[in-house]
Amino acid sequence: MCRRLLLLAAVTALAVAAPRIAHAQSPFAPNGPLAPWSAPLPVRTLPAQPSIPDAHTTTVPVAPSSPPAMSVPGNARVAQPASAAPPSAYTGWAPIDALPQPWSAAPAAAPSPPPAVDAREMNRTRGARDSERIWVSALVNPVLAPWGRVAGRIEIAPLAAHALYFEFSKIDFYITNLERQVPVYEYDFGYHLFPQGHGVSGFYLGPRLILARGETDEGVGKATGIGGDLGYQFVIAGHLVINAGIGAAHFTASAEAKPGYIDKVLQGISSEEASAFGASLSFGQSVDFWLPLATLGIGAAF
Repeated sequence: MCRRLLLLAAVTALAVAAPRIAHAQSPFAPNGPLAPWSAPLPVRTLPAQPSIPDAHTTTVPVAPSSPPAMSVPGNARVAQPASAAPPSAYTGWAPIDALPQPWSAAPAAAPSPPPAVDAREMNRTRGARDSERIWVSALVNPVLAPWGRVAGRIEIAPLAAHALYFEFSKIDFYITNLERQVPVYEYDFGYHLFPQGHGVSGFYLGPRLILARGETDEGVGKATGIGGDLGYQFVIAGHLVINAGIGAAHFTASAEAKPGYIDKVLQGISSEEASAFGASLSFGQSVDFWLPLATLGIGAAF
């Protein structure tokens, strides 16, 4: 009987104390560390979105200038510090024109087109230049006539600064051994450079090749030469030509007796005398010499 009373008293005491013990130990009890949220939930209000930007204006997102306020337990609203604010979604748009744009420098101005070329004006200019050019000249050179040489020259300029010429000369050589004048005909082929580019007008210089031939009853003489000259050719009023120049040439000349000439000379002469006479003849031998060239001519231009 006593044991039953003691057991009933213990159960009654445990039943009275159990709610207090359970309430003190449960973390989910009101005001406990894990009590259910009883205050209103925090709500973050986003600003109104602007209208769609213009197609020609590019925009970039811009973060808000200050963090929004948040609700905490106890209905207190505390502003978040800027350092603790987490990255947020885009909240607005700003024109990119307001930001630095190193790549958007103004394009360089296109070069201006070259001036139009008038073909007719070019043709007129070229024609005027060609009309000033002297293409052909012909002259007579009598300056060496006292020494038996008279020459004539014709010169053609196919290009503005380049000319070709042909000169013909007749020279009377006096041969002492024959005691007579021997006519020699000379043919010169040459080239002249006219640096001024006006055709056969102005300063000139150039080389020449010379071929010459003379003949008598006794024999035939031939000569070749190489020389050069320089000078100045004046063209007055587009037609009158005066030429003054100097030069020199080196010649190699030889002579050959005509067939039967020696036999004719030796007729009636003894063999000893014929041998001595034949040894004194210079036919078949070549001679080298220099001759001056001079030009003081007058002529016409075309």
